[in-house]
Amino acid sequence: MATESPIPYDPREWHNIQPPEGMDVSRRFEYDDDSLLLLRKWLRLGGPKRVVEVGSGSGFFTEKLLTMSPQSEITCIEPDDILRKYAEGKLNGGVSLVKGVAEEIPLPSEYSDLTICHIVLNNLPDVSCAVREMARVTKRGGIVAAIEPFGGIVSYYPDRRLDEVNRAADQAFGKGVWGLRNRLMDYPEDQGNRQTHYPEIFYEVGLRNVEAHGLLSVFLLSDPRRSANDLIGWLRSRLDLLEKDEGRLSVIQARGGADQELTQEFLKRNKEYIENLLKNPEKIAATHELESVGRIVTVGFKA
Repeated sequence: MATESPIPYDPREWHNIQPPEGMDVSRRFEYDDDSLLLLRKWLRLGGPKRVVEVGSGSGFFTEKLLTMSPQSEITCIEPDDILRKYAEGKLNGGVSLVKGVAEEIPLPSEYSDLTICHIVLNNLPDVSCAVREMARVTKRGGIVAAIEPFGGIVSYYPDRRLDEVNRAADQAFGKGVWGLRNRLMDYPEDQGNRQTHYPEIFYEVGLRNVEAHGLLSVFLLSDPRRSANDLIGWLRSRLDLLEKDEGRLSVIQARGGADQELTQEFLKRNKEYIENLLKNPEKIAATHELESVGRIVTVGFKA
């Protein structure tokens, strides 16, 4: 009996979509001190709490939770073995990491004061099931919260051709991931603006006094408030990731319709751009690369 051939970079495994190093590098400057102050207020993180983070990935947002609430006891739920192992090494025993999925959280009912997910619901076929499970493990009077993308990523590179190539490559990558993932998993047909439905879903599963907040994170490479050492270290990390990640990017972009010429130009131009800045760091202050990312923060209370 013939066995099914494995799918290269199967998009059902999240580390194939975004390796853990990629999560940390791409989000490096996403939450500044002002954003964390707002999140701490919205999530009611004063004093020690028992916190559950669902779909913790690389541990990027776990570190933000530790910053906002250092006295809290944090349990992370993550199904992907590679992401969980990476987070374990990085977080160095500061939290508990448990294998599990959002739709069936392996914790008892009435367990946490806060149950939260960061960029998780948008990627799930059954959002209601996940939110219902998050509510189940939350104590009465506790909070369920979801921080999800809204409006996409807007980016700008001062080199016009680099800007064009990156847009085309990103579009092909998205098709290469989601075209196949949608076929392999049982996603609903209409997924437009899913984030706008989350308050309604929170109410449907029994949460009350639901709030919706918005965050806009803007990164500007030439911003003088950032230290040169931080930026140089980050640029080196970007370059290392590009060099390590050529195979994965090539396969997924090709699956999304990019020809080899586009992928090679994408890799070449990005490497040259970063290498030039690393060789001439004085140019960073005059390089106005910009990226903005929107987030909707939905907060509900368990009655």
